[in-house]
Amino acid sequence: MVDIKLYSTPSCPFCAMARNFFKGADVEFEDVDVSKDQDAAMEMVKKSGKMLLPQIEIGDTIIVGFDEKAIKQELGIDVSSSHNRGRTSRAYSSNLFKNNAKELELE
Repeated sequence: MVDIKLYSTPSCPFCAMARNFFKGADVEFEDVDVSKDQDAAMEMVKKSGKMLLPQIEIGDTIIVGFDEKAIKQELGIDVSSSHNRGRTSRAYSSNLFKNNAKELELE
């Protein structure tokens, strides 16, 4: 199985949805709390160019927001049972980055 990294914070409701999805599907993932790990937060922003949460890295693919259909497609899971069919991904804009916005500017 491919490596999965979930960039999240404890206060992000869509991060909790992603966490619950992976646990419910019995999918192993690394949960990275970017509110406690500034290096990981900067890595996340550099990879995606976005400061939204959650961000899910599945192999070389970055999914911004909780998009169950996109996650299932990347994992090869049947997408016909997706709860958010036809909806865009759901993302949370955290104030986590406001104090460090200058440090996180993309080059």
